[in-house]
Amino acid sequence: IVFQRGLRPLPSSSKSPTGPSPSVVAPLPKMQIQLISGISIPSRTRVMLRPMAGTWLKNIALAAATPAEQHLSALRGMLRRDYLTRADFDYALRDMATMARDALRARTALVAMFDDDKESWRAVTPAGEVLVDDSIASRASRSILEHVRATSMPLITAEGAGLNLSSASIASNAVESVLAVPVFLWVSDREQPQRRFGGCLYLDRTSGTMGFDQNDVELVLDICEIAQRNISLLQRLRETERTLEIQREELSELRALHATEYRLGDLTSKDRAFSEKVLKPLRRVASLDKVGILILGPTGTGKSHIARAFHNESTRRSGPFVTLDCAQITSSETLAAELFGYAPSSGYANAPPKGRPGKAELAHQGTLFIDEIGALPIELQQRFLALIQEGRFNRLGSSDAVVVDLQVIAATNEDLAVRIAEGRFREDLFWRLALVTVDLPPLSARPADIPDLAERLLASKTSFHKRAELGGFTPAALHALLAHDWSQAGNVRGLEHTIERAVVLAAPGTRQLDAADLQLIDIARARPSPPPVLVHSTPSASSTAPSSELERVKAAIVTHRSGTKAARALGLTYAKLIWELRRVGLSVRDVLLEQRK
Repeated sequence: IVFQRGLRPLPSSSKSPTGPSPSVVAPLPKMQIQLISGISIPSRTRVMLRPMAGTWLKNIALAAATPAEQHLSALRGMLRRDYLTRADFDYALRDMATMARDALRARTALVAMFDDDKESWRAVTPAGEVLVDDSIASRASRSILEHVRATSMPLITAEGAGLNLSSASIASNAVESVLAVPVFLWVSDREQPQRRFGGCLYLDRTSGTMGFDQNDVELVLDICEIAQRNISLLQRLRETERTLEIQREELSELRALHATEYRLGDLTSKDRAFSEKVLKPLRRVASLDKVGILILGPTGTGKSHIARAFHNESTRRSGPFVTLDCAQITSSETLAAELFGYAPSSGYANAPPKGRPGKAELAHQGTLFIDEIGALPIELQQRFLALIQEGRFNRLGSSDAVVVDLQVIAATNEDLAVRIAEGRFREDLFWRLALVTVDLPPLSARPADIPDLAERLLASKTSFHKRAELGGFTPAALHALLAHDWSQAGNVRGLEHTIERAVVLAAPGTRQLDAADLQLIDIARARPSPPPVLVHSTPSASSTAPSSELERVKAAIVTHRSGTKAARALGLTYAKLIWELRRVGLSVRDVLLEQRK
């Protein structure tokens, strides 16, 4: 071995004997080697080592190298090892601490990560121990960790100089020198990745060893650069796994809801609350004749679908189903003509000479569905009431009565109680129409129905537009449909429009619609106050819940870690719980992720 620098003889307590005599020399503290020839070691002297000293050969060569050579050698050694090869976040922190401890020959090394939401530390040691808050103080100085977090800068100190430290770990372990550097994580879920403070790599040496120097700082910073990219990806992977876990739980809950299917005519539902409040009451009266039915609900919730389903369930299913939308006609005369028809030679300007039957006559022995009944002019309401009560009416331009046999179903998204109070709607007509009243919830309050409804609409639109190659939705698309706030996007009508647009605009060769194909638009979460609810009607699912109720729902979800269990604990249906969250743009997943941050 040719020693270039770094060796010095150690003092001897006795005189050297004649002839060859062993003498002890040390290239660095705690590194000793016994020579078998030569007492003095001038520069470039050749020496021989005993076999037992062969294990020190590498250390002697490293001691003789420049700091840059030592730095490079340490990094090469780490790269040859199997560090950072497991897809496990804690194991990556363990590898990082081990790499730093071995490269710098530190007494202690740990990687402490800081949780911004909980404002707490969590550390992993080279042995794989997981330490939290108080237990960290027995291994590392909390003051130094907080200092690095506050400055995001490396820190190197001897005996706590300048920090006024009172750490139990420094006092009990006779720590001579401490080195701590920040660990940064990359937030990669944005268009431009951003770096943020994630934690601290902490090392110390005890008394009797050399303190850390600037070369050590540079080496540890390089170790962090090597490790923190992997750690950032593993952190992202862990967050993704948590999200998937929550989604699996939601999917499991929806599958449980799907296990039971409810039916009215050709309309099916897998939402228990919707069935109890809407489908079952209508099924009970479907075998009766001429029962007044009033369907309430926000725009686009499927009132016409419910009316048609009732018709198909009733004894009149073989008869016609005729619809009249009062909101589409502004003239009282035109609306009267649409409803009652023209008599032959009626004399009306727009009437055909041979006359024309109205909707009431066309619905004979079937069902007449009057949509937006609140828009029916007050001057026509008496004639409409007579049609319902007596089954007879007069065509425009004739005094002859026409007798019909029909079932009348009315629907509106207005508060008829207000119109009655204002004198714009007859109270006797209201009571005749509202013998059975059902209140449809927004589509977002029926999450169990969205997948099947979307599939049926997709089949209808692909057939109409001749896009048979579109065979369904990807999981991401279904999740997007479930998460969307349909109460502010047209409800069932909005869903139908969204799917039809996606079918028309899908690229040639597309087999399944993805979330991007749906082009869901973020709509403001502000919601108008709901109208007053009639005392006789089913309470509307759109009633605004107080903030305390929302907090109670969120607390139950956090406690039980499940939307279904939380609903059971609160005495609510799962659909009601989901709707309470949707009102403020949240889901069960959002609440759990917010709590875990």
